Amino acid sequence: MNASILTKLEQLSMRLEEVGAMLSDPEVASDQKKFRELSIEHSQLTPVNEQFSQYLATQEDIEAAESMLLEDDDEMKAMAKEEISEGVDKDSEVFKKLYKKKPGR
Repeated sequence: MNASILTKLEQLSMRLEEVGAMLSDPEVASDQKKFRELSIEHSQLTPVNEQFSQYLATQEDIEAAESMLLEDDDEMKAMAKEEISEGVDKDSEVFKKLYKKKPGR
């Protein structure tokens, strides 16, 4: 995934944390308009953040499998190649879902 997209997703993830914190603020809770706006934003950011988290987990799995390629055991290498292939496929699916769930679309 390209660096600018990763940066944007990281920013959206941080914004989700901010919005969550603001939603728990008593001042915001007493302002119905602000609370509604933040609730909507939270509901839009949550599925994007879930897909981004899945992408990051898959990347970690791929990196672990790549390190297994250095093993001498042919079975381990074969298993690593399979895990890498599955990880790449999963990343492709996650990327498609992220594109569909992009806030503001």
